[in-house]
Amino acid sequence: MESQIKEICKKRTSKLTAKMKPEIKEKWIKALRSKTYKQGRNCLRNCTNEYCCLGVLCDIAVQNGVIPPPILSLSTKFQYDGETTHYLPIRVQQWASFSESDPYSFSLGGKLSASNDKGVTFDTIANAIEMDF
Repeated sequence: MESQIKEICKKRTSKLTAKMKPEIKEKWIKALRSKTYKQGRNCLRNCTNEYCCLGVLCDIAVQNGVIPPPILSLSTKFQYDGETTHYLPIRVQQWASFSESDPYSFSLGGKLSASNDKGVTFDTIANAIEMDF
């Protein structure tokens, strides 16, 4: 019975969450688990090179030529694609197949940036991305 309930929940949530392009998803999960990125809070990337989980995806987008390198804003936060210091720029959203700038994770029970800012580790966020998107 419990496995049937889990399967029903999985089917329902899969209809509500965006499906990332598999190759982008794989790169993002690998980067989050790599220990290459130091985890930060409250912005995509700060001047001490600490990243939010969404900032890691933005960095991958830069590496793949989707957007130009970020610029350091006056607030000591990096601005991506001339748009934002806190959420995914539109071109990154489109590239990754997200319909919003801060995707909701059912596994984490909230937006990815909020989970990151509450101190949820990159490993846990990577697991949620693997399951939800």
